[in-house]
Amino acid sequence: LEKGKTDFHVILSGELMLLRALWEYYLHTDDIEIVKECLPQLRKMLEKFQSWLDDNNILCPPVEYWNFFDWSFELNCMTFSGKRTSLLNFLFVIASRNFNDLAASAGEEKFLEEEKISSILKSTVETFYDPEKKYFLNSLEDPAASTELLIALGVAREDLCVTSTSRLTHAMGV
Repeated sequence: LEKGKTDFHVILSGELMLLRALWEYYLHTDDIEIVKECLPQLRKMLEKFQSWLDDNNILCPPVEYWNFFDWSFELNCMTFSGKRTSLLNFLFVIASRNFNDLAASAGEEKFLEEEKISSILKSTVETFYDPEKKYFLNSLEDPAASTELLIALGVAREDLCVTSTSRLTHAMGV
């Protein structure tokens, strides 16, 4: 892979959603063996994400990884690879908590202490929430994407304010 080029085989949001999927699978099946089998690899994955936290506890993934969420962005020439995004940060908080819940069920060590996860959540809210517009920005580097997408999806109108969150991931993270 060339430096500065995006590898479209790795989708960061999908990687973090693996923990949510495993958590829900475990809740419905009580299959602790698969949890024990997956936790070491999932811990390594979360450690990689953790290495991308900046001094403000905000994930800054390298451009080499596809920071993809849904086609509505990509098909409208909006890409978030190499950018800080609220969605990826909220997914990291959710995934970290899901890992800790799974680890507790399996008798394994937590990934991060709750205080650290709460600190990341607090930083994410402080960084991406726009109190004037009353919603979370998708990206600080491309704030127009947040406004355009919300209006296009019918979630917001230019003449109305949006309640505290604009997307399901934002709501789950908070």
